[in-house]
Amino acid sequence: FFFFKQKTAYEISACLVGSEMCIRDRLERIDNFNGYFDFLNNDYPAHVYYEGLFFKTVSHAYQAARSPHKHIREKIVLADTIDELYDIAAKIEDPEDWMKIRVRVMETLIRDKFRRHKDLRDKLRATVDRELINTYADASVSNLFWGVVDNKGQNQLGRILEQTRYDILNGRDLQGWIFTSFSIQDDRQFLPKITFEIIKDKQVIETINLQDKAVYYLGKLKSMDIIMAHQSISRSHAAVIVDEKIGVCLLDLGSRAGSFVDNKRAQQFYPIELRSNQVLSFGASTRKYKIIIDYKQVEKNVEIRKKELEKEMKKIEMLEDPN
Repeated sequence: FFFFKQKTAYEISACLVGSEMCIRDRLERIDNFNGYFDFLNNDYPAHVYYEGLFFKTVSHAYQAARSPHKHIREKIVLADTIDELYDIAAKIEDPEDWMKIRVRVMETLIRDKFRRHKDLRDKLRATVDRELINTYADASVSNLFWGVVDNKGQNQLGRILEQTRYDILNGRDLQGWIFTSFSIQDDRQFLPKITFEIIKDKQVIETINLQDKAVYYLGKLKSMDIIMAHQSISRSHAAVIVDEKIGVCLLDLGSRAGSFVDNKRAQQFYPIELRSNQVLSFGASTRKYKIIIDYKQVEKNVEIRKKELEKEMKKIEMLEDPN
């Protein structure tokens, strides 16, 4: 009888420990991207921007990124359901470098999703430090790469979500979004000189010269490159970026009162190409910002780089054919 009681107590103790571990695991990890946590799923309906187009979900944009053809991408934009999406995706052949770039593409899309949708960003922030595990039921090469099946897999999607959350918690997600979503010019020799003439009551009251950087932030915070004090201005209101493909662009960073180019409101988190002599305004402020973009030095640097490359090509030709 005594032995029976001891054994039962041991079993009860083991059961309690197991229950505590189970509860702790549930508190420390999220391994089901459904129900309350369905916003972590790539199929969750939340528009994302990728290379000039808006897609209904991360999954739509990711599959579109596999194709270089504009008509295929536009067809994916119109796909209303996930089933329609994968019918189109099944006919796409992966580009040669897809295995090398797929993680970077996914990070770009995930960052855009949570930067573009504040409600989802707040939900991701609320998970604090819980481990995010993208769990699948069926084993496949793709599922084992992006998630986990029976506790096995690389969980690449979970890792990207955790890194995005870390940047959100530490106030670095805006910068991370800009540098992953756009081809920021990183060669100072190809950065144009940007000048803002600030106009109030039809008079130029200040001139601001911007040079040697590819990203300039505008807003109310003291850390901004251009500080704007009007009460309608957001803390991080807008940014002017130099993109290798588009050129000088304005980005409204989700401001409440808006950013305007020649009196036309800019779409939030969408690059608006800028030209010299256009006039920008922000919020309800009556100040106007006339932009002047000077590419003269860039053009000179391009010619210098071109001549250097031509010399290098001649040297290579001489080495290959010394006669």
